Amino acid sequence: MSEISVLIVDDVSNMRSLLASSLRSLDITNILEASSSLDAIEIYQNKKSDIIFLDLQMPKVDGFEALKQIREINNNAFIVIVSGENSIINVKKAIQLGANGFIVKPYKLGKIQEMIEKLNAHQKK
Repeated sequence: MSEISVLIVDDVSNMRSLLASSLRSLDITNILEASSSLDAIEIYQNKKSDIIFLDLQMPKVDGFEALKQIREINNNAFIVIVSGENSIINVKKAIQLGANGFIVKPYKLGKIQEMIEKLNAHQKK
């Protein structure tokens, strides 16, 4: 699993650190972080990550808009929305915009592992 590259997008550094340490516990070490949607889009343009964990609630440009813009760069990007709010409206909108998954904060290792397994299945297609 260690060859998987990950981009973590969250404006809260503690949340980025928590997710990064969870990924490292799964032997994933190729991890990039962005503290804003705009940074994430720029990073993704330069280095396409295999999976993006994208927070919804961020200042200036929210996760929905970032999702749209990343889809424009690469329609096959594997994007998992993360949010402290799991309202049906947010989940439906994320899926409609092309998210590959949705994880509710605080992160649970099992859900993160599930998304990595989903990515692996997706890449084998």
